[in-house]
Amino acid sequence: MSSGATLTVEPGVTVKFDSGKVLEVEGTLVARGTSTSTITFTSSAASPAAGDWGYIKFKDSSTDATFDGNGDYSSGSILEHCVAEYGAGSGVGIIWAASSSPFINNCTVQYSQANGVSITPGVAFKFTNNTLTSN
Repeated sequence: MSSGATLTVEPGVTVKFDSGKVLEVEGTLVARGTSTSTITFTSSAASPAAGDWGYIKFKDSSTDATFDGNGDYSSGSILEHCVAEYGAGSGVGIIWAASSSPFINNCTVQYSQANGVSITPGVAFKFTNNTLTSN
């Protein structure tokens, strides 16, 4: 996804990745599911396994999340009420924040071949109410 572009994934959508495929965010990714209608990023394999696909990478050029005076999300890249599973075939993590600051809230990251989430050290990052399991 190019710099300046915004990709919005609607609640209830399942995004399936083929083997070795990745999503690299240079613009803005808005994936805001709800507690009853999550967004799922998963493998396209008939019998999914850890490492089936690569990762979702928020590159340094991606749009960082911003927050209002109360600390509530106001704009920028966000993963909220999402499930990310069966990835990290690249050995990094299913979600990779490379010198970037997306907001990740109420998500489940599971069945990764490597880390569930990889974050560049020293970068301000808001990561709340998430579950990481079987990574």
